Amino acid sequence: MASQRLSSSQLPSAVCLIAGPVLFTAADFFWVGDAEYGLVAGTLLVLGSVAWIVGFAGIAAVIRRDAPRIAGWGMVLAAYGAVCGGAAFGLQGVMNAMYGVGHREALDRLGDHPLVANVIFWIGGPAFPLTLLLLAIYLLVSRRVPLWTGVMLAAGAVLFPAARIPRIELVAIAVDLLMLVPAVYLAGVITRHDDLPRRRGMRPDRSIPRTP
Repeated sequence: MASQRLSSSQLPSAVCLIAGPVLFTAADFFWVGDAEYGLVAGTLLVLGSVAWIVGFAGIAAVIRRDAPRIAGWGMVLAAYGAVCGGAAFGLQGVMNAMYGVGHREALDRLGDHPLVANVIFWIGGPAFPLTLLLLAIYLLVSRRVPLWTGVMLAAGAVLFPAARIPRIELVAIAVDLLMLVPAVYLAGVITRHDDLPRRRGMRPDRSIPRTP
């Protein structure tokens, strides 16, 4: 019973870990005009970003036992990336649709505020795929996931900007689905084990003292 309670404690994070890429994928189907985020796509992107943050928090919770610094600083980067790389673009799309501002006009106006543009969009935006890439590298190096899981997560991270910058709908959908597969695997593992167990053949990390 105790193990079941521990596993169920990760259920919200596991659900959100799946909901994040699902909502991002759904948003791709509602691009409007010249591949812009409108009211529906922008809203789904904001909700998906919230889900990603909760999902990242669940992963951080289970790796904090062995790598507290990576979990702590990684969560800072993850939150920054999800807010600026997802929610900010979604809110921009919602506001543009509400006030009748086109994508090109919005970019021109954003250029009048370079500090805000860089902190929120041009630096904050890439922080989201960077989080996914660093997470994939850590999980592969620590052998907490199978090779295919880490490779797919890393590929999704690398391809994420390539799908968004040119705004190609089919590419964006494919990339989001690519990220969904490892997210489902991670969600299943942390729900069953309340952990991301190391793969066989990996020596335990003894850098963190264990209490008897």
